[in-house]
Amino acid sequence: MSFSEQYANLETAFMEQVEKDNGYFDSNPESQFLPNISPEAPVDYVLIAMEPSFGGGSGESSPDDHPPKNFSGSMEDFILHFCVQNYLCKNSGTYYLTDLSKGAMPIRIANSERHRRYKMWYPLLEQELNLVLKPDGMVIAIGNVVEGFLKEQGLPQFAGKVMHYAKTAVSHWAKMPRRYPERYSAFTQTVSCTDIENTVRRVIKDAGMPLSETKKTLQRLRNGSGLTDSRKMLMFTYLCQFEEILAAANR
Repeated sequence: MSFSEQYANLETAFMEQVEKDNGYFDSNPESQFLPNISPEAPVDYVLIAMEPSFGGGSGESSPDDHPPKNFSGSMEDFILHFCVQNYLCKNSGTYYLTDLSKGAMPIRIANSERHRRYKMWYPLLEQELNLVLKPDGMVIAIGNVVEGFLKEQGLPQFAGKVMHYAKTAVSHWAKMPRRYPERYSAFTQTVSCTDIENTVRRVIKDAGMPLSETKKTLQRLRNGSGLTDSRKMLMFTYLCQFEEILAAANR
């Protein structure tokens, strides 16, 4: 069975688990399966967040749009893609973004019985990692909640944590820039909206979504606030955290 066929079977299992979630938990509105951007082969790095959320992080779409993919909606999604590619993979490695549980839901619902839900999803996460992660690959948690859960499970490939880009964490985005003010000042001259727009084009192409989706996404992001100072702080934080993870792996 080919890699793509195995991944398709895994997606079927994800959809079935989302339906089980809707029976087990008070999900109102019901959670909905949101597919990730599937890799073409096993990757060097898998980054794991919590669960998709309705809204920008899940991809903003109208009923006439192409069905959204996870991690392809908000400015922060594409900032994460850019930083992973350029600072973790350094343009030669490969990566895959996923969540512990795959059902998109409002945050207030996600906060309810999260640990129990993650325990139910964990066997599927193990199957996912067995398929998509290279034998010598690394798993990186996005945020404290996922870090704590993966450590609790004793996941052998776990290599470290980076900050979550949720708006609730904005107050923490400035910590690294304050720690390294001179380096951060120089860093701000190295990134621009063009970098993020090029990332949008790459990600949506990799997701197999139509060109029209690229145009809609770029227009939506251009109508937003752009690459603000706080978002540059987030990018710098990812740079520093990925450097720390790679340094620890090479010791």
